[in-house]
Amino acid sequence: MDIRQLQYFVALYEEGSVTRAARRMHVVQPAISQQIKRLEADFGVQLFERAAHGTAPTTAARDFYAVCLSILNQLRQAEAVLREASRQPAGRLTLGAQASMNQHIVPTALSQFHARYPAIAISARDGYRADLVDWLNRGEIDFALLSATQEKLHLASLTLCQESLVAVGHPDTLAGRDAMPGEALAGFKLVLHSRSKSLRTLIDNQFGLHGLDVRPDLEIDALPSVLALVRQPGWLSIVPRTAVAPDAAQDGLAWLPLRKPSLHRDVMAAWSPQRPPAVYMAPFLELLRLGLAGVQGVTLAGRPAQPLDGARAGG
Repeated sequence: MDIRQLQYFVALYEEGSVTRAARRMHVVQPAISQQIKRLEADFGVQLFERAAHGTAPTTAARDFYAVCLSILNQLRQAEAVLREASRQPAGRLTLGAQASMNQHIVPTALSQFHARYPAIAISARDGYRADLVDWLNRGEIDFALLSATQEKLHLASLTLCQESLVAVGHPDTLAGRDAMPGEALAGFKLVLHSRSKSLRTLIDNQFGLHGLDVRPDLEIDALPSVLALVRQPGWLSIVPRTAVAPDAAQDGLAWLPLRKPSLHRDVMAAWSPQRPPAVYMAPFLELLRLGLAGVQGVTLAGRPAQPLDGARAGG
């Protein structure tokens, strides 16, 4: 038995399909099948049965899976100890984030992380909340940065901050205001995410509690497209504060805090409870927190909330 066999076994167990397991491990399908058959032959035990849409683990496989996770975790810890001893950290960090975080905050943290750990290969993916949860469950990313909701996701998580949702548009659109009342949105051309997205659900629910009905002129899910549209005078959107550059004016935008209702959401780092946190997740999150600490409208977890005093169009 070798490490590669354990890795292939875990991939097939979690994916439930030789095709998906091979794609995950970046090998051809026969490589997965041959290693599993060799394991079964060496120990005289059946690990998987054919199912209607792939494979199903046997009782022996379920017991073996728990042991494999422990062994692979210990292997990663052993590698980390040796890399730390050599003072030349290496390895891979794969993360996913919702589009708002990927606009400015995550790229800055990634640049700083790479400067500190140049031998660590980094892969960052952009996705909607449902995509991130799916990638976590499939083992395609180490951890994700996503908004927290009351939905039970069965993920391990760490709350990073609370961020305000803000009104964003061209500086001329927001000129002369220091805040955007919810009832005033009817006077603008409004673009929002579609109702299938968690951000839109939050907006609709909170406005509804104040007796307001949000009726956008356009629904666009892609954040870059939303920001491109609201650079045109007269258009407005509601986005997380991290979606807007620290110096919004240089990006052709302005933002204002929302009033009646004021909207906020929690942002968390999440990972699969079936796998230990990635070795370098903690140092990356520390750099991310340093970046978030300087963003008006963002309150780090464990710190008192700060009002958006003096916020003006142009940020």
